[in-house]
Amino acid sequence: MKTIDTYAQAILEYLALKAIENGWDPKTTNRSDLREYLAQLVEKGSHDNDLRAIQHGLKLNQEVKGNTVRRCSAEEFRSVENFIKGKTAKPSTIVVELAAVIAQFPLRPYAKYRHTDENQTSEKINELLTPPIKDELRPEKEKTTRLEQKVNPLPRASKVTWKNGIGIAGLIGLLVWGITSSLNQPECMQWQENRYVLVDCQKKMALGEALVIGYDKEEFQQRKVDLKDSTVFFKNGKPLYFYCKVNNTPEFFTQDGNHPVYREKQLQVITGYVVQKYLVNQKNRNTENKDLE
Repeated sequence: MKTIDTYAQAILEYLALKAIENGWDPKTTNRSDLREYLAQLVEKGSHDNDLRAIQHGLKLNQEVKGNTVRRCSAEEFRSVENFIKGKTAKPSTIVVELAAVIAQFPLRPYAKYRHTDENQTSEKINELLTPPIKDELRPEKEKTTRLEQKVNPLPRASKVTWKNGIGIAGLIGLLVWGITSSLNQPECMQWQENRYVLVDCQKKMALGEALVIGYDKEEFQQRKVDLKDSTVFFKNGKPLYFYCKVNNTPEFFTQDGNHPVYREKQLQVITGYVVQKYLVNQKNRNTENKDLE
């Protein structure tokens, strides 16, 4: 099964293979090198998905350009540097996507990787890493002239019996059912306003939109909610909501996990202190301001 963890591992393996071919060791690369390399990639021309990953990864609120990347602090590359050097056990999705851009991983973003079967994944990576062998470099017994290709007879078709026919028909039926079932399965989702919605994995994202990620049945149930001081926050002593501060303002959600947009941020369980500070006290301040008016 393909997950963000297998995606991250595939990127690291791709980097390792690339390093062998190019004589470049990712473990010796520093943040400044990563920043300059990424800036050059942007200047050469990048896909919308790459620009989106860069914008999220570097927390940019402006158009992504080479000089925009160069003006970023090298500290912004710490997480992706640690990931590339194998120092991060559980990198965030946004760090993995940024690393995929820097590595020029052929099956990025994650939505595309998840949509590709295992055989195609290996073939695609091997195809890009292994240059085609010229005919004159092939072993003598592997060379085949055009004339030989024409002369070589096609294999004779085996006789098909009614039993074989039934077996083949059954196999075809299973394949059709499997393909239909897989097509009916939701593949990707994107956070929009206060919930996830199902989207095409190849959807082009505009700057400012949340990342398109692989469908996750549990995470798909996540909701952003507006809480009031009268809301029931706990049941049998257990918190019912989670929160995360964005620009010093708390946002509340119904499930644990990462923030749907700022995926490097981990949601925290709501506490009595949070309720008092951001809901009860805030309501009192709003009431006092209205009285003053």
